Amino acid sequence: MRLGRTLPDLPADLVFEADEWRPAFILNKKPVPKTVPPLNTVLRLIAQHGSFLARRHDGKPGAKTIWLGLQEIAVFVEGAVYRTGGVLPPKAQPAHRALGRPGRRGP
Repeated sequence: MRLGRTLPDLPADLVFEADEWRPAFILNKKPVPKTVPPLNTVLRLIAQHGSFLARRHDGKPGAKTIWLGLQEIAVFVEGAVYRTGGVLPPKAQPAHRALGRPGRRGP
């Protein structure tokens, strides 16, 4: 289902984590809102990093531009977590980081 098209006023936190929608504002050099923005707004910001131009008559972003934008945001978030010394969630950790040995795989 295309929630961004059918329910554009749905709160973005029902689909995205805060660590996913906030960087979309930061990367687009827009102020991060204090309240959760609508889903359509976040999808358009994400798609702009996937080469969606967001001009007046461009229509709605497609799956590929959203996918490419999400990849850029994921790289940004991972870099920010690394920079701050935070730990990635267990699912996202490579095997060598899960073992606590930087740059090595296995025991």
